[in-house]
Amino acid sequence: MEAWNYMRIARPTNKLEEMRTFYEQVLKLEKIGEFNHNGYHGLLFGLPDQNVHLELLQSEHKITAEAPSEDHLLVFYLNSIEQIEAMRQQFESHHIFPVAPINPYWKDKGYTFEDPEGWRVVFCIDIKKYNQGERM
Repeated sequence: MEAWNYMRIARPTNKLEEMRTFYEQVLKLEKIGEFNHNGYHGLLFGLPDQNVHLELLQSEHKITAEAPSEDHLLVFYLNSIEQIEAMRQQFESHHIFPVAPINPYWKDKGYTFEDPEGWRVVFCIDIKKYNQGERM
């Protein structure tokens, strides 16, 4: 692909208000939009560079929204261990604690958390820095 404006990752939810709290207040993503049409209510969050959006939508239709596995991840690569620790403290202040990653690859790179439907969010050190020896 030659160029794009942005990419949106969309996933269903049955807990839109809990997800709003998790992604907006705990994770601190910027809500860039909200819609309610044709039986769908959705929230749009801009990831830090605004070139990637996360869309969470709830509908009148019966959907399965729980994470299909513990390997369905939203991964944030951060520049320092201090930033990763700050995210851990932010989550723990909301009584959300790290969970053990199922894939051992993530174990010494950062922390893994679960959103209200079991989808996992990972905060890890930038891979270049990891390859230079930075570890958790």
